Amino acid sequence: MSRFVDAGSKAVETVRSALCEGNALGSCLDAEPRERETLVNAAAALQHAATKIGMFFKDPEAEVDGAIASLDALVVSSIALPAFCAAHYRVAGSALTQAVEGCLSSIGEALITLIQAACAPQNNDAPTDYLIKLIGVVWEKCHLVEKLPKDNRAAIGRAVAKMAVAMKDVDREMDEVDTEDTVEEEEEEEDDEGGSDDDDLDFEVKFGKADMLVFVAAKPVFAAMVGVMRGMVRDIAEGAEPATKEELELLETACGSAKTLMVSAEGLGASLYPPQDLGELRQYRDDILNAVTSATDALSSRRKLDGRSKGEVLDTTVAELVAALETLGGAIG
Repeated sequence: MSRFVDAGSKAVETVRSALCEGNALGSCLDAEPRERETLVNAAAALQHAATKIGMFFKDPEAEVDGAIASLDALVVSSIALPAFCAAHYRVAGSALTQAVEGCLSSIGEALITLIQAACAPQNNDAPTDYLIKLIGVVWEKCHLVEKLPKDNRAAIGRAVAKMAVAMKDVDREMDEVDTEDTVEEEEEEEDDEGGSDDDDLDFEVKFGKADMLVFVAAKPVFAAMVGVMRGMVRDIAEGAEPATKEELELLETACGSAKTLMVSAEGLGASLYPPQDLGELRQYRDDILNAVTSATDALSSRRKLDGRSKGEVLDTTVAELVAALETLGGAIG
């Protein structure tokens, strides 16, 4: 059994290096291109190797050499999978790299947990039920390979779509605020001075009338930003996979600007709660305008490169956002 423990320690280090250290998609342009099916098959090989490790503990007559052979097969597959990913994707931008390496890392962590549990010295009496659960986790994580984006365009589209969901959550939070529930400024001061200890447990936010005017002016901004995000997702999906480095950089710029837009939206939403800082609100307003301008400029340039016409849906939603920001600017001065 000690040989199995030693083999397990070495396997853990190899798996960690191959799958968990964020360098899976290094340059592989000289390698033979691989079809997507190759990635799925490599993941399936990992699943079967993990299952064989569990079978070793289930069979009291199994030889240690057989378990070590299963570990070796698992190690080989864990090295092959990222190499096949690099050969398949060839040129990967940051969004695609993040998606692939996130998937590989989650597989690696599941494999490491299984190997450590199986090879721990105290596991001479096999905890087969626990190992079966860990094998199930490995299978689940390996299935994520089937859901990887097929190319840079798909990866960037997915990333922006997730940001749109987060933006929708902020918009929903703003909608839940009761815009009729305000207090006079004098009431706020009295509450601050004369509150009891029990009042400290009341976290309900009370808006003054001036704060609420700004809040009401800002609400359309969030709905408009959701529309812009959706327009961006549609614009990205309608284009082809970037054929040049310039096209890929334009899509990556749009994705980065979308992230800035999302972060600024979250900051604006938090800043609308009293006490409001008008200078901070102005800064978030400017950040949102700059981010949407950067994103739409990048997507417009990309459309010109791949010969597409004007993005009418995106342009309409951007115009709505700009109008909403102007209204907010009038409220905050």
